Amino acid sequence: MKKKTVLYNILLKNVTTTEALIIKQEMLARGGDAALPRDAVSHEVEKVDLMIIGTGLQVERLIKKIKHQVRGLPGISSVLEELIKKNNDIVSRYS
Repeated sequence: MKKKTVLYNILLKNVTTTEALIIKQEMLARGGDAALPRDAVSHEVEKVDLMIIGTGLQVERLIKKIKHQVRGLPGISSVLEELIKKNNDIVSRYS
């Protein structure tokens, strides 16, 4: 259930506007979202900071989708993959 219930808020900095818009569309297609500046929609800026919002499952599906796409998206998928992997290593116990 963890993949469906834990919500991630991931800040990516210095992402090209095109990559940010692709990530936003892909997250929306998976039921998540991505927040980016209004200027990105009209391509008024070259690079933006992007907040990805979604469950572990949505982010994993995003990673799988962008891993083989163009531009810097494969690199972004690697960063996201490492982040998710680090978070999944945590074990909590209630005693």
